[in-house]
Amino acid sequence: MVLSQKLSLYAVIVFSIAGCGSSGDTVVLYPVTGVVLLDGEPLPEGDIIFLPADGKGRSEGGSIKEGHFELKMIEGAKRVEVRASRDTGKLADSGIEPGKKVPIRKDYIPAKYNDKSELKAEVTAGGENMFSFELLSK
Repeated sequence: MVLSQKLSLYAVIVFSIAGCGSSGDTVVLYPVTGVVLLDGEPLPEGDIIFLPADGKGRSEGGSIKEGHFELKMIEGAKRVEVRASRDTGKLADSGIEPGKKVPIRKDYIPAKYNDKSELKAEVTAGGENMFSFELLSK
């Protein structure tokens, strides 16, 4: 394919993506910040995911660093999941490269805060949207 054909193809793809939806379909994202504590201490690192409480729409997620997170998302009721893992000190075959070993990691946040999450948040257009989640390991 010559360069001009490639550029034309890229232009069609970009304009197709940009043109999806009508002009009234603008998605407004609101800043969301917060803190995650595990047994009273800031969670060193992990991930936080805000899913629509009704199961419809898009999810947003981000990293937790030293207990803090910042992200942007659409308004609405959310079910919140927190995930974190750490090295077990054991190694396993990589499954990709024969003979290569990789560290085995283990999730240490209880399922009631992720797969079976009981955490909730309501993101609002005019709200502060600052959330604090206090998790217990047991």
